[in-house]
Amino acid sequence: MRCFSTLAKTSTSVPRSGMATLVIATAFACAFGLTACSNGQNTGTVPKEPGSVAPTASANQRTPSKSESPQSLNWSTPQMLNSKIDLASVSCSSASFCMAVDNYGIAYWWNGSSWTGQQIDMSTSYDGLLSVSCPSANFCIAVDNDDTFFAWNGSSWSAPQATITRYNDNFASISCPSTSFCIALDDAGNAFTWNGSSWWNQQAVASGTPTLVSCASTSFCMGVEGNSTFAWNGSSWSAAPNIAEYTVGAISCPSVSFCMAVGSEPASGEQSYGIASTWNGSSWSSPKMFEEGNFPSSVSCVSSTFCEVGDDTGKAMSWNGSSWSTEQQIDPGSFQSISCPSTSFCVAVANNGEAVIGRAN
Repeated sequence: MRCFSTLAKTSTSVPRSGMATLVIATAFACAFGLTACSNGQNTGTVPKEPGSVAPTASANQRTPSKSESPQSLNWSTPQMLNSKIDLASVSCSSASFCMAVDNYGIAYWWNGSSWTGQQIDMSTSYDGLLSVSCPSANFCIAVDNDDTFFAWNGSSWSAPQATITRYNDNFASISCPSTSFCIALDDAGNAFTWNGSSWWNQQAVASGTPTLVSCASTSFCMGVEGNSTFAWNGSSWSAAPNIAEYTVGAISCPSVSFCMAVGSEPASGEQSYGIASTWNGSSWSSPKMFEEGNFPSSVSCVSSTFCEVGDDTGKAMSWNGSSWSTEQQIDPGSFQSISCPSTSFCVAVANNGEAVIGRAN
């Protein structure tokens, strides 16, 4: 699933409260006046066997274009969840269940009509919770910047669980395609596997230090560091082709044969550009260039024919497998994460503490 997002960090020093539950219970009223509705969570050649050499990107792979624009989602008025801190990540298993986390250690769950928040991380780190992944309404795992993880069982969060890193490195992202399998990455290039009851099998990810990960299944994940990609085949990691010379900020892989990575072109001169590149199971496409100054910062794909992208200026656009919708300004903040469990429902969260819901027309 998932959603697995750009990780926001903040130096805001907000006093930490006790295990207080704050209820932010206001439905997105304007969204309910709309018609039928709908949110979620890698390119290069994936080596078929550990250590095998991946071929170079295909020269004739189709690059996304903006002709024949798909229909955009209808987005709700932004809902403020916490005006004092960044929302770092969101993951939705359906239109009636999402979980968002912030850098202050608060988790917010969506029940289909309203948000409820609870502080679950009492660490002294100002980075708090960094990433969350929910393959179902009865299971989520959230990780923080203090090498700690938290598990959701459908009604409550666990106490902080013991660190699983060997070298006291910090978690960076997590992706759970099922309740019995997750992969978490730390900021030193180590991957940790969840087997449904405990963490095991710490491995170095090839020769890189990826901090972004998206898993389509137990046998396929893609990790990203800058423009370098790394593939998991169910037992080990190996290097995959680079995505041109770009910096990837978010990645989403709904299947072994499709991923989308978004980010920015390295600055050259005074202007730089946002990019999107797609994976077809063997290679990455030539990056799609967006307008100057707009940098996609989050992406969630349901399939090869539906992705939703949010950028660092609060705009969103949809991908239908061959073309892009017109950008919509839906929030004044910078999107940190977006999650689409279906083509008719998405949730995006921003660095200004707001969440926005998108529903199909």
